[in-house]
This record gives sequence, structure tokens and C-alpha cells, in this order.
Amino acid sequence: FKAKLKENLEKEKEMDIEKRSREKIVRDIVDESKLDLPEILINMELADFNKDFEERLRQAGETMEKYLERTNKKIENLAKDQREYIEKSLKTKFILSEIIKTENIAVENAEAEAETKNLMTYRPDLSPEQARAYAESMILNEKLFALLEGKTEDKKEG
Repeated sequence: FKAKLKENLEKEKEMDIEKRSREKIVRDIVDESKLDLPEILINMELADFNKDFEERLRQAGETMEKYLERTNKKIENLAKDQREYIEKSLKTKFILSEIIKTENIAVENAEAEAETKNLMTYRPDLSPEQARAYAESMILNEKLFALLEGKTEDKKEG
């Protein structure tokens, strides 16, 4: 039991280190990008984000006023933080999607089927379509980060 616990803790630590490393890679790429986002896109995403945020507050039995008081924030600071978050999220999504497209990163059908089957064994609540989409997303992310971390051979074919 102790050995298994130690092994699990070590795996968790390794996963945490990998996660932080990947977050830094993405942050650096986004920070160095010159991508200008259309204001209308930012505003649309911000409106959706705020609607979801207010709904989550409501479900938690909290009002915006209570939230601001509890977090010791002003509405202007919250709006600024939310805008920065939305801009970084959009840039990240667009940049990583472009890298995937440019580098011809793809998921093979056999990979997707195997991962979908594996996923369905421990997530039977997912529909086959949801499991397939999630599996493909996980595989694409792993391939993308393997490329960004220099863990793959360069692709010569297109």
C-alpha cells in the first residue's frame, strides 16, 4: 500500500510539473504573438462569459454584490480581469488551432477508436459521440504538446 501510495504521489507530482510546463509554453507563445482580436468577438465572448458567471453565482445563492464584497473587488477590476482572461483564452484557442493546422497534426481513426473505447470504460455516462470528440481532442492535445516540447520527429509529409 505504501509503495502504491508513493508511486501515485510521484505520478501526481510529475503530472503537475508537466501541466505547469505546458501552461508556460502556451503562455509564452500567446505573449509573443501579434494576434489582434476583433473587438466584436471579444465583446461576444465576454457577454457569454458574464452570463455564465452570473448564472453560477445565482445557482450558488450569491449575488454580484455579495461576490464583489466577499472577494474585495470592484466591478471595474472584475471586468478588466474577465476581459484579459477572454482575450488570452481566444488567442490561445486560435494560435493552437493554427499550429495544429500548419503542422498537419491529425488523429488517426484507429487511435480515436482505441481511445474512445478506453474512455467509455471509465466514463459510461458519455455518449459514443461525446467520448469520440473528447478522445480526439485529448489525442490532438498530446500530439500538439509533444511537438511543442520537442518530443516528436519532424513531419516531412503534408
